[in-house]
Amino acid sequence: MTGPSTKLKDGDVEGWTFTASSNDIPATAPMMDPDFASLCGDVSQVAGKIRVGLVVDFGGAEIAPEGETPKEFFSDCVVVAEGSTGLDVLSSALEVRSDKSGLICGIAGYPAQECGVEITMPSVNASPIAASATNESPMNSSNSLALGALAFIALVVAIVALRRRSK
Repeated sequence: MTGPSTKLKDGDVEGWTFTASSNDIPATAPMMDPDFASLCGDVSQVAGKIRVGLVVDFGGAEIAPEGETPKEFFSDCVVVAEGSTGLDVLSSALEVRSDKSGLICGIAGYPAQECGVEITMPSVNASPIAASATNESPMNSSNSLALGALAFIALVVAIVALRRRSK
């Protein structure tokens, strides 16, 4: 798996997504299936630089923070110095907000303030709880993960998927 510190090469496609998942519900795939040719096909190579397709999926309204509306899907061809990382590519095109630990909290002002909040995820197991079951809530801590961690995991999955598609 790769992440924001991975050094990219000319022809890569870097994908970022705002999503949520749990042990039961996988992260959603990006809403667009980009490829390098469609993003950077008309951009010429430059000595000492690399061309990277960049896509950012701001997610659906169902996981948007209260009072916020997801931004439109972003895609572009970014030209950066050789040796640049995924975070370098993203930062060269859009504003990135992170916390002290380096967790990416927002891209292009979305979400406006929150960072890694826990959300309640519905369970895919809709079977009723038996009468002899304990008093434990069906949404225990193993099913409820921090949104920031989920977004990072989804990001890594999206990057891997996009790289596999671009090859």
